[in-house]
Formats: sequence, C-alpha cells, structure tokens
Amino acid sequence: MRVFRLASVSGLALCLLAGANTLPAQSQGDVSRAELEALEAERDDALQQLQALEQAGSLVADDLEQLERDLISAAMESQRREEEATSTELKLISLRARLGAARTDLVEGEDALEDLMASLAVSGRHRPPALLTQPQDANQAIRAAILMGEVAPQVKQKTSALTTEITKLRRLEREVLREQKVLAVADAALALKQEEITQMTAAKRAAFEDVNADADSLRQRAESLGEKADSIRELIAALETSVPGAPRLKPRLTFAEQSAPTRVASRPNLPRPTVSQPLGVLAMPATGRLVRAWGDRLPGGEKSESVAFATRSGAQVSAPVSGRVEFAGPFRSYRQLLILSTSDGYHVLLWGMSSSYVSVGQSVQQGEPVAKMADRANGEPELFMEVRKGGEPMDPANWMKRG
Repeated sequence: MRVFRLASVSGLALCLLAGANTLPAQSQGDVSRAELEALEAERDDALQQLQALEQAGSLVADDLEQLERDLISAAMESQRREEEATSTELKLISLRARLGAARTDLVEGEDALEDLMASLAVSGRHRPPALLTQPQDANQAIRAAILMGEVAPQVKQKTSALTTEITKLRRLEREVLREQKVLAVADAALALKQEEITQMTAAKRAAFEDVNADADSLRQRAESLGEKADSIRELIAALETSVPGAPRLKPRLTFAEQSAPTRVASRPNLPRPTVSQPLGVLAMPATGRLVRAWGDRLPGGEKSESVAFATRSGAQVSAPVSGRVEFAGPFRSYRQLLILSTSDGYHVLLWGMSSSYVSVGQSVQQGEPVAKMADRANGEPELFMEVRKGGEPMDPANWMKRG
C-alpha cells in the first residue's frame, strides 16, 4: 500500500535538512574556491532531492486521501456483510423454531397414532361373536363394525399426516444445514474485511502520529482530563476550555523555503481547514437495531440522553459525521468513549465499544471506521450515541435518516 511511504519521506527530509543547513555555517573566505564549488554542488544536489521529496509528499497526500476512500469503502462493505450475516442468523432462528415445532407435531402425531392402535388392539382381543352363531349379540356386532369403519379412515389420515410431518422435518433440517454453511462463509469473509480495516486504520493512525509533533501531548492531555472529569458534561467542558491549537507538524525543512513554493510540511492527515456548517445528516454508526430512543425512561427514572443500538458481536463502528477526535479511550463506566467535534460546535459521542482505531487530534471522515464492538458469545453488545452542543444533549434523531 502506498501509504507506507509516509515514514520514509519524513526521515529523508530530516537527513537532507541536516546536510543542507551546513552551508551557511562557513564564510567564503574560510574555504577555497574548489571547496566552495563542492559545497554549492552539494547544496544543489540537496535542493534537487528536496524537490523530489516534495513531489513524494504530494504523492503521500494522494495516498492518504485514497486510504480514506478505501477505509470508507471497506467499512461499507463490512456493514453490508454484517447485514447479510444478521439476515442469515435471523433466518436460522426462524428455521430452528419451525424445526422445533415440526418435531413437537411429529411426537404428538406419533402419540395419537399409538393411542389409536392400542385401542384397536384391545378391540381385537375382545372381538364380538359372529351373527350366525349368536344372533342375540347382533347389536354388539353391529356396533363393532361401525367402530372399525370409523377408525380405519382415522388411522389412514394420521399415518398420512405423520408422513407429511417427517418430510417437512427433513426439509427444514436440510435448510438449517444450508444456512449454517452460508453463515460460516459470511463470517469468514467478514473477518477478512475486518482485518483489512484494522491494518488500514493502523496505517492512518501511524501516519498521523508520524507528522504530528503534538500527538503524545494531545493523548496525555485527553487522558488527564478523562481522569479528572466525573461526567460527560464535565469532560466536554474541560475539552472546550483547554482546546489546544491546531496540531503542529514535526520539524521540517526550512532551507529551501524561498525557492520551493510547496512544502513537505503540507503532508496530510492534519485536521483539514473546514467551514462552519450545520451538523448535517448523521450516518448509522454500526449495523444494528434501535433498542433505546432519546428521552426514554431509564431504570432509575431519569430520561435517556443518548440512543442505543444492539449490534452484532465484533461489529465495526464508523464515524457518524466528519470531525476531529477530541477524546478516545476508557472513561468511567462507558468502556471506550469516542468524542468527535464538528466545525460548527457540535460534539458527537460514541461509547460501548471494546477498542478504538483513532488518536486524539486525528481527523476522520463520515463513514470511516473508528472502533470495534466487543466479541460476545452470548447477547448483543450495545452501542450508544449522543449529540451535544454547548454541553447540552440533543436528540440524534433530528439528524438521522428516517427509516
């Protein structure tokens, strides 16, 4: 993947800086003409390499933009596969329920047939006398004949019903096995896609930390604020009142500033200049179903300030909106908490994940993978989303697509 050029470009730039900046340290009177010409030739060679490096930096920017597009595409593919796997799981649940009902019907049918056959056996051991030998028992013989005439069609009907149930049972068993294979294939494909996403998000995060001189301090600042804050409201207020400047680039070349209009310092993955605009449409952060709406009553009686989605085990979580990562890490009982700030002053919060892919200060695009839900053998993990502005919670449904 081309994005891995980022680190090599950074290292080469610093090496060239060290070599090129040695020229001004000596005056022309201290060196011979030959030495001066050699130094100038070395400088010219360094400048040529710098120009090539700047072109490489432009390619790196293209690489990162392509990486972001690939990440969003991979996330969409992952969500599609999750939806297919979920659909297959629901179909399996329905098939297994029908299979259980069919087995119950089969057992009940067998029991009814056994009772009927037992009655016939008892009647067979007490057969009425023939009419010619004992005419006085004619009524008893007639009743027995009528009974046999009624029972025979019932036996035939129940036998036919049992045959139908057995056929249905075998068909359902085949369908269950077939859907289990479909689900296994879907899960395998989904695992491969998730591994691809993990590698790409790691590459983008490494690229951000490679060019950003403040990566460590931003992370430490967020961790410190997270330890001091007792609530989401306090944490957001602390983040807003201690907002640092835009992340600084690590030291870059300055020698060729006058001759080179394009700097390696324009390397990507710093927060892009944005124009203040409305929050816009919030995308679904994960494949799942709504299990709690904003304003619903909680067990303690208070109203919910977030919405909750039940997701698949290990589901991918994507950014519902483009923004800058203000916080990413554990916070109180929220497990992993992710806070995105938008250009128009909104904060979008996600929590309940098991891990996050992004660093504080990193910019993300809507639909880009940012975290992963827990892998659970039993039960569905829940993902929570909250929207705030000025510290006040707002209903995310106002910005989410209907239906």
